Amino acid sequence: MEIKIIRDDFSQMASIEQAAYSASFKGTQEERKELEDIFKGLTENGDITAYGAYDKDLMGCVLHYDFKTNFHGKMIHTAGIGSLAVDLLHKKKRVANHLILNSIERAKEEGVMLYYLYPFNVKFYRNFGFGYGRPMYTYCVKPEDFKDMGHRDLLSYGTSTDYNQVIEFYNDYAKSKHGMSLKTSGDIKRLYRMKQGKLILAKDETGIIGYMIYTQKGISQSDNQAQKIIISEMLYTKRALSAFSSFFYAQKDQIDYIELATHDHRFHHILRDTCFASEPKTMEIIALKVADKAIGLMPLVLDPQALLDTLETKPHYELIFKINHPKAQSKDAIFGKGEKVNIELDINEFSSWITGVISLEDLYFKNLLKTDREDLLRHIDQQLYFESPISLTRF
Repeated sequence: MEIKIIRDDFSQMASIEQAAYSASFKGTQEERKELEDIFKGLTENGDITAYGAYDKDLMGCVLHYDFKTNFHGKMIHTAGIGSLAVDLLHKKKRVANHLILNSIERAKEEGVMLYYLYPFNVKFYRNFGFGYGRPMYTYCVKPEDFKDMGHRDLLSYGTSTDYNQVIEFYNDYAKSKHGMSLKTSGDIKRLYRMKQGKLILAKDETGIIGYMIYTQKGISQSDNQAQKIIISEMLYTKRALSAFSSFFYAQKDQIDYIELATHDHRFHHILRDTCFASEPKTMEIIALKVADKAIGLMPLVLDPQALLDTLETKPHYELIFKINHPKAQSKDAIFGKGEKVNIELDINEFSSWITGVISLEDLYFKNLLKTDREDLLRHIDQQLYFESPISLTRF
Protein backbone atom coordinates (compact mmCIF):
# COMPACT_ATOMS: atom_id res chain seq x y z
CA MET A 1 0.00 0.00 0.00
CA GLU A 2 1.33 3.43 -0.99
CA ILE A 3 0.05 6.78 0.30
CA LYS A 4 0.44 9.61 -2.20
CA ILE A 5 -1.16 12.85 -3.30
CA ILE A 6 -4.27 12.46 -5.45
CA ARG A 7 -3.72 14.41 -8.66
CA ASP A 8 -5.86 12.77 -11.35
CA ASP A 9 -8.20 10.37 -9.55
CA PHE A 10 -10.78 12.84 -8.23
CA SER A 11 -13.61 11.05 -10.03
CA GLN A 12 -12.73 7.82 -8.23
CA MET A 13 -12.35 9.76 -4.97
CA ALA A 14 -15.84 11.21 -5.46
CA SER A 15 -17.24 7.72 -6.03
CA ILE A 16 -15.62 6.41 -2.83
CA GLU A 17 -16.96 9.38 -0.85
CA GLN A 18 -20.48 8.81 -2.20
CA ALA A 19 -20.46 5.19 -1.05
CA ALA A 20 -18.84 5.90 2.32
CA TYR A 21 -21.29 8.71 3.16
CA SER A 22 -24.34 7.37 1.34
CA ALA A 23 -26.74 9.05 3.77
CA SER A 24 -25.38 12.44 2.70
CA PHE A 25 -25.22 11.82 -1.04
CA LYS A 26 -27.61 10.70 -3.76
CA GLY A 27 -25.07 8.56 -5.62
CA THR A 28 -25.87 9.97 -9.08
CA GLN A 29 -23.41 10.54 -11.91
CA GLU A 30 -24.24 14.26 -11.89
CA GLU A 31 -23.45 14.49 -8.19
CA ARG A 32 -20.21 12.55 -8.71
CA LYS A 33 -19.07 15.06 -11.34
CA GLU A 34 -19.96 17.93 -9.01
CA LEU A 35 -18.00 16.30 -6.16
CA GLU A 36 -15.05 15.74 -8.48
CA ASP A 37 -14.98 19.45 -9.29
CA ILE A 38 -15.33 20.36 -5.61
CA PHE A 39 -12.35 18.19 -4.60
CA LYS A 40 -10.27 19.63 -7.43
CA GLY A 41 -11.18 23.14 -6.32
CA LEU A 42 -10.49 22.47 -2.64
CA THR A 43 -6.92 21.39 -3.38
CA GLU A 44 -5.99 24.35 -5.58
CA ASN A 45 -4.72 26.71 -2.89
CA GLY A 46 -2.26 24.47 -1.05
CA ASP A 47 -3.79 24.50 2.45
CA ILE A 48 -5.88 21.40 1.63
CA THR A 49 -4.29 18.29 0.10
CA ALA A 50 -6.00 15.09 -1.05
CA TYR A 51 -4.15 11.89 -0.20
CA GLY A 52 -4.98 8.42 -1.44
CA ALA A 53 -4.05 4.88 -0.45
CA TYR A 54 -3.08 2.96 -3.57
CA ASP A 55 -2.57 -0.67 -4.43
CA LYS A 56 -2.83 -0.30 -8.20
CA ASP A 57 -6.24 1.34 -7.74
CA LEU A 58 -7.38 3.96 -5.25
CA MET A 59 -8.43 2.12 -2.06
CA GLY A 60 -9.25 5.06 0.17
CA CYS A 61 -8.80 8.81 0.48
CA VAL A 62 -8.62 11.71 2.90
CA LEU A 63 -8.28 15.50 2.87
CA HIS A 64 -5.36 16.88 4.92
CA TYR A 65 -5.94 20.44 6.15
CA ASP A 66 -3.49 23.08 7.35
CA PHE A 67 -4.89 25.69 9.72
CA LYS A 68 -3.85 28.77 11.64
CA THR A 69 -5.48 28.38 15.05
CA ASN A 70 -5.73 30.54 18.14
CA PHE A 71 -4.12 28.55 20.96
CA HIS A 72 -4.56 30.44 24.23
CA GLY A 73 -3.92 33.77 22.53
CA LYS A 74 -1.24 32.74 20.04
CA MET A 75 -1.82 31.84 16.40
CA ILE A 76 -0.11 28.51 15.78
CA HIS A 77 0.15 26.08 12.85
CA THR A 78 -2.33 23.23 13.31
CA ALA A 79 -3.56 20.46 11.02
CA GLY A 80 -6.29 17.89 10.67
CA ILE A 81 -8.17 15.56 8.37
CA GLY A 82 -11.64 15.35 6.90
CA SER A 83 -13.59 13.29 4.36
CA LEU A 84 -11.83 10.06 5.34
CA ALA A 85 -13.34 7.28 3.20
CA VAL A 86 -12.45 3.72 2.19
CA ASP A 87 -13.71 1.83 -0.86
CA LEU A 88 -16.14 -0.89 0.20
CA LEU A 89 -14.01 -3.54 -1.55
CA HIS A 90 -11.04 -2.65 0.65
CA LYS A 91 -12.65 -2.42 4.08
CA LYS A 92 -10.78 -4.08 6.98
CA LYS A 93 -7.41 -3.76 5.23
CA ARG A 94 -6.26 -0.99 7.62
CA VAL A 95 -6.56 1.57 4.84
CA ALA A 96 -8.01 4.24 7.15
CA ASN A 97 -5.32 3.49 9.74
CA HIS A 98 -2.55 4.09 7.19
CA LEU A 99 -4.14 7.30 5.89
CA ILE A 100 -4.50 8.74 9.40
CA LEU A 101 -0.99 7.84 10.55
CA ASN A 102 0.49 9.16 7.31
CA SER A 103 -1.31 12.48 7.77
CA ILE A 104 -0.15 12.74 11.39
CA GLU A 105 3.46 12.04 10.40
CA ARG A 106 3.31 14.68 7.69
CA ALA A 107 2.02 17.16 10.25
CA LYS A 108 4.86 16.33 12.64
CA GLU A 109 7.41 16.85 9.86
CA GLU A 110 5.92 20.31 9.28
CA GLY A 111 6.29 21.22 12.96
CA VAL A 112 2.59 20.96 13.80
CA MET A 113 2.02 20.61 17.55
CA LEU A 114 -1.77 20.23 17.58
CA TYR A 115 -3.96 18.15 15.29
CA TYR A 116 -7.77 18.01 14.95
CA LEU A 117 -10.60 16.02 13.42
CA TYR A 118 -14.36 15.53 13.62
CA PRO A 119 -15.02 11.91 14.65
CA PHE A 120 -17.29 9.48 12.85
CA ASN A 121 -16.46 6.96 15.58
CA VAL A 122 -15.03 8.22 18.89
CA LYS A 123 -13.59 4.88 20.00
CA PHE A 124 -11.75 4.46 16.71
CA TYR A 125 -10.00 7.82 17.02
CA ARG A 126 -9.25 7.51 20.72
CA ASN A 127 -7.12 4.50 19.74
CA PHE A 128 -4.85 7.01 17.99
CA GLY A 129 -4.63 9.23 21.07
CA PHE A 130 -7.29 11.82 20.33
CA GLY A 131 -9.01 13.43 23.29
CA TYR A 132 -12.55 14.68 23.66
CA GLY A 133 -13.20 18.21 22.45
CA ARG A 134 -15.65 20.81 23.65
CA PRO A 135 -19.19 19.61 22.91
CA MET A 136 -21.51 21.25 20.41
CA TYR A 137 -25.15 21.77 21.40
CA THR A 138 -27.98 21.84 18.87
CA TYR A 139 -31.00 23.83 20.02
CA CYS A 140 -34.43 23.67 18.36
CA VAL A 141 -36.25 26.69 19.72
CA LYS A 142 -39.71 28.07 19.04
CA PRO A 143 -39.43 31.66 17.76
CA GLU A 144 -41.66 32.97 20.56
CA ASP A 145 -39.19 31.58 23.12
CA PHE A 146 -36.51 34.04 21.97
CA LYS A 147 -36.55 37.44 23.62
CA ASP A 148 -37.41 40.55 21.63
CA MET A 149 -34.38 42.68 22.54
CA GLY A 150 -34.70 45.28 19.79
CA HIS A 151 -31.89 46.36 17.43
CA ARG A 152 -33.55 44.72 14.40
CA ASP A 153 -32.79 47.90 12.46
CA LEU A 154 -29.16 46.73 12.45
CA LEU A 155 -30.04 43.78 10.21
CA SER A 156 -29.97 43.59 6.43
CA TYR A 157 -29.52 40.93 3.77
CA GLY A 158 -26.00 40.45 2.49
CA THR A 159 -24.81 39.52 -0.98
CA SER A 160 -21.63 38.11 -2.50
CA THR A 161 -20.19 41.61 -2.48
CA ASP A 162 -20.16 41.40 1.34
CA TYR A 163 -18.29 38.09 1.57
CA ASN A 164 -14.83 39.63 1.91
CA GLN A 165 -16.04 41.73 4.85
CA VAL A 166 -17.65 38.66 6.42
CA ILE A 167 -14.40 36.70 6.08
CA GLU A 168 -12.44 39.60 7.58
CA PHE A 169 -14.87 39.83 10.52
CA TYR A 170 -14.60 36.08 11.08
CA ASN A 171 -10.79 36.06 10.99
CA ASP A 172 -10.55 39.04 13.36
CA TYR A 173 -12.85 37.19 15.75
CA ALA A 174 -10.77 34.01 15.41
CA LYS A 175 -7.62 35.91 16.41
CA SER A 176 -9.26 36.82 19.72
CA LYS A 177 -10.85 33.46 20.64
CA HIS A 178 -8.99 30.35 21.79
CA GLY A 179 -9.72 27.35 19.56
CA MET A 180 -10.87 29.33 16.53
CA SER A 181 -9.07 28.84 13.20
CA LEU A 182 -8.74 31.31 10.35
CA LYS A 183 -10.98 30.49 7.42
CA THR A 184 -9.38 28.01 5.06
CA SER A 185 -9.62 28.26 1.29
CA GLY A 186 -12.26 25.51 1.57
CA ASP A 187 -14.39 27.63 3.92
CA ILE A 188 -14.17 30.55 1.53
CA LYS A 189 -15.06 28.44 -1.51
CA ARG A 190 -18.03 27.01 0.38
CA LEU A 191 -19.27 30.52 1.08
CA TYR A 192 -18.97 31.65 -2.54
CA ARG A 193 -20.68 28.57 -3.98
CA MET A 194 -23.56 28.76 -1.51
CA LYS A 195 -26.77 28.08 -3.43
CA GLN A 196 -29.59 27.90 -0.90
CA GLY A 197 -28.45 29.79 2.17
CA LYS A 198 -29.25 33.42 2.87
CA LEU A 199 -26.83 35.83 4.53
CA ILE A 200 -28.02 38.34 7.12
CA LEU A 201 -25.61 41.00 8.35
CA ALA A 202 -25.68 42.93 11.61
CA LYS A 203 -24.07 46.34 11.10
CA ASP A 204 -23.63 49.45 13.17
CA GLU A 205 -21.64 52.63 12.58
CA THR A 206 -18.37 50.65 12.90
CA GLY A 207 -19.25 48.07 10.24
CA ILE A 208 -20.15 44.38 10.55
CA ILE A 209 -20.75 43.27 14.16
CA GLY A 210 -22.26 39.89 13.34
CA TYR A 211 -23.68 37.70 10.61
CA MET A 212 -25.62 34.50 10.12
CA ILE A 213 -26.23 32.15 7.21
CA TYR A 214 -29.52 30.26 7.24
CA THR A 215 -31.86 28.16 5.14
CA GLN A 216 -35.64 27.98 5.44
CA LYS A 217 -37.13 24.52 4.96
CA GLY A 218 -40.34 22.59 5.37
CA ILE A 219 -40.47 20.19 8.29
CA SER A 220 -42.41 17.37 6.64
CA GLN A 221 -43.82 16.47 3.23
CA SER A 222 -47.24 15.81 4.72
CA ASP A 223 -47.54 19.38 6.06
CA ASN A 224 -46.33 22.04 3.64
CA GLN A 225 -47.17 24.80 6.13
CA ALA A 226 -44.76 23.66 8.86
CA GLN A 227 -41.38 25.36 8.48
CA LYS A 228 -38.06 25.67 10.24
CA ILE A 229 -35.03 27.93 9.94
CA ILE A 230 -31.64 26.18 10.10
CA ILE A 231 -28.66 28.32 11.08
CA SER A 232 -25.53 26.94 9.41
CA GLU A 233 -23.18 29.66 10.67
CA MET A 234 -23.65 32.51 13.13
CA LEU A 235 -21.10 34.83 14.70
CA TYR A 236 -22.02 37.80 16.81
CA THR A 237 -21.09 40.48 19.29
CA LYS A 238 -23.34 41.28 22.26
CA ARG A 239 -25.35 43.85 20.29
CA ALA A 240 -25.67 41.59 17.25
CA LEU A 241 -26.99 38.76 19.43
CA SER A 242 -29.80 41.05 20.60
CA ALA A 243 -30.70 41.81 16.99
CA PHE A 244 -30.66 38.14 15.97
CA SER A 245 -32.78 37.16 18.98
CA SER A 246 -35.34 39.78 17.99
CA PHE A 247 -35.27 38.55 14.38
CA PHE A 248 -36.02 35.00 15.52
CA TYR A 249 -38.85 36.23 17.77
CA ALA A 250 -40.43 38.10 14.86
CA GLN A 251 -40.82 34.84 12.88
CA LYS A 252 -43.33 33.34 15.35
CA ASP A 253 -46.31 33.66 12.97
CA GLN A 254 -44.65 31.57 10.21
CA ILE A 255 -41.77 29.47 11.54
CA ASP A 256 -42.24 26.47 13.86
CA TYR A 257 -38.71 26.40 15.23
CA ILE A 258 -35.17 27.70 14.84
CA GLU A 259 -32.42 25.07 14.69
CA LEU A 260 -28.93 26.24 15.61
CA ALA A 261 -25.70 24.69 16.88
CA THR A 262 -23.41 26.37 19.40
CA HIS A 263 -20.60 25.60 21.84
CA ASP A 264 -22.40 27.77 24.40
CA HIS A 265 -23.97 25.40 26.93
CA ARG A 266 -25.55 28.43 28.60
CA PHE A 267 -27.31 29.63 25.44
CA HIS A 268 -30.70 28.74 26.95
CA HIS A 269 -30.30 31.63 29.41
CA ILE A 270 -31.46 34.04 26.71
CA LEU A 271 -34.64 32.00 26.11
CA ARG A 272 -38.07 32.43 27.65
CA ASP A 273 -38.66 28.67 27.59
CA THR A 274 -36.46 25.63 26.95
CA CYS A 275 -38.73 23.30 25.00
CA PHE A 276 -36.79 21.29 22.40
CA ALA A 277 -39.35 22.06 19.72
CA SER A 278 -38.83 19.17 17.30
CA GLU A 279 -39.00 16.56 20.07
CA PRO A 280 -40.58 17.78 23.31
CA LYS A 281 -39.53 15.38 26.03
CA THR A 282 -39.57 15.10 29.80
CA MET A 283 -36.69 13.08 31.16
CA GLU A 284 -36.95 10.60 34.02
CA ILE A 285 -35.65 13.16 36.52
CA ILE A 286 -38.46 15.55 35.49
CA ALA A 287 -36.13 17.84 33.55
CA LEU A 288 -37.07 19.22 30.16
CA LYS A 289 -34.79 18.46 27.26
CA VAL A 290 -33.00 21.62 26.14
CA ALA A 291 -30.57 20.61 23.39
CA ASP A 292 -28.89 17.71 21.62
CA LYS A 293 -25.24 17.32 22.57
CA ALA A 294 -22.56 16.22 20.12
CA ILE A 295 -18.81 15.67 20.37
CA GLY A 296 -16.99 18.56 18.73
CA LEU A 297 -13.46 18.60 17.34
CA MET A 298 -11.22 15.93 18.86
CA PRO A 299 -7.69 17.24 19.61
CA LEU A 300 -4.40 15.34 19.50
CA VAL A 301 -1.23 16.93 20.83
CA LEU A 302 1.70 15.88 18.64
CA ASP A 303 4.46 17.55 20.68
CA PRO A 304 3.45 18.01 24.34
CA GLN A 305 6.63 19.79 25.47
CA ALA A 306 6.64 22.24 22.55
CA LEU A 307 2.98 23.08 23.09
CA LEU A 308 3.51 23.63 26.83
CA ASP A 309 6.41 25.94 26.01
CA THR A 310 4.11 28.24 24.01
CA LEU A 311 2.01 29.03 27.10
CA GLU A 312 2.75 32.38 28.69
CA THR A 313 1.00 31.61 31.99
CA LYS A 314 3.11 29.26 34.13
CA PRO A 315 2.10 27.50 37.36
CA HIS A 316 4.06 28.14 40.60
CA TYR A 317 4.93 24.45 40.59
CA GLU A 318 7.06 22.18 38.44
CA LEU A 319 4.58 19.86 36.76
CA ILE A 320 6.34 16.68 35.66
CA PHE A 321 4.09 14.93 33.14
CA LYS A 322 4.38 11.29 32.17
CA ILE A 323 2.18 11.01 29.08
CA ASN A 324 1.16 7.56 27.85
CA HIS A 325 0.30 6.96 24.20
CA PRO A 326 -1.69 4.04 22.71
CA LYS A 327 0.54 3.83 19.61
CA ALA A 328 3.92 5.11 20.86
CA GLN A 329 6.25 5.20 23.84
CA SER A 330 5.44 7.35 26.85
CA LYS A 331 6.68 10.94 26.73
CA ASP A 332 7.81 13.18 29.56
CA ALA A 333 7.15 16.92 29.65
CA ILE A 334 7.93 19.56 32.28
CA PHE A 335 5.98 22.75 32.87
CA GLY A 336 6.62 25.54 35.37
CA LYS A 337 9.04 25.97 38.26
CA GLY A 338 8.74 25.36 41.99
CA GLU A 339 7.60 22.44 44.09
CA LYS A 340 7.54 19.23 42.03
CA VAL A 341 4.18 17.66 41.17
CA ASN A 342 4.17 14.33 39.34
CA ILE A 343 1.27 13.75 36.96
CA GLU A 344 0.61 10.68 34.83
CA LEU A 345 -2.14 10.53 32.22
CA ASP A 346 -2.85 9.38 28.67
CA ILE A 347 -2.23 11.61 25.65
CA ASN A 348 -6.02 11.61 25.10
CA GLU A 349 -6.63 13.36 28.41
CA PHE A 350 -3.54 15.57 28.11
CA SER A 351 -4.87 16.77 24.73
CA SER A 352 -8.26 17.62 26.25
CA TRP A 353 -6.69 19.34 29.26
CA ILE A 354 -4.23 21.59 27.46
CA THR A 355 -6.89 22.73 24.99
CA GLY A 356 -9.14 23.78 27.88
CA VAL A 357 -11.82 21.11 27.64
CA ILE A 358 -11.37 19.62 31.14
CA SER A 359 -9.43 20.50 34.30
CA LEU A 360 -6.71 18.49 36.03
CA GLU A 361 -8.90 18.20 39.12
CA ASP A 362 -11.79 16.80 37.09
CA LEU A 363 -9.49 14.30 35.35
CA TYR A 364 -8.27 13.11 38.76
CA PHE A 365 -11.84 12.78 40.07
CA LYS A 366 -12.74 10.67 37.01
CA ASN A 367 -9.74 8.37 37.63
CA LEU A 368 -8.09 9.54 34.40
CA LEU A 369 -5.03 11.05 36.08
CA LYS A 370 -2.53 9.90 38.71
CA THR A 371 -0.59 12.31 40.90
CA ASP A 372 1.31 12.47 44.17
CA ARG A 373 -0.24 15.87 45.03
CA GLU A 374 -3.97 15.72 44.36
CA ASP A 375 -4.42 18.43 47.00
CA LEU A 376 -2.74 20.98 44.67
CA LEU A 377 -4.68 20.27 41.47
CA ARG A 378 -7.44 22.83 42.06
CA HIS A 379 -4.88 25.50 42.86
CA ILE A 380 -2.92 24.68 39.71
CA ASP A 381 -6.11 24.82 37.61
CA GLN A 382 -6.94 28.22 39.10
CA GLN A 383 -3.46 29.54 38.36
CA LEU A 384 -3.57 28.46 34.73
CA TYR A 385 -7.26 29.09 33.94
CA PHE A 386 -7.40 27.54 30.48
CA GLU A 387 -10.19 29.09 28.42
CA SER A 388 -12.54 26.52 26.90
CA PRO A 389 -12.13 26.37 23.08
CA ILE A 390 -14.67 27.18 20.43
CA SER A 391 -14.41 26.31 16.74
CA LEU A 392 -16.79 26.94 13.84
CA THR A 393 -14.46 25.49 11.20
CA ARG A 394 -15.96 22.78 9.01
CA PHE A 395 -13.79 20.17 7.34
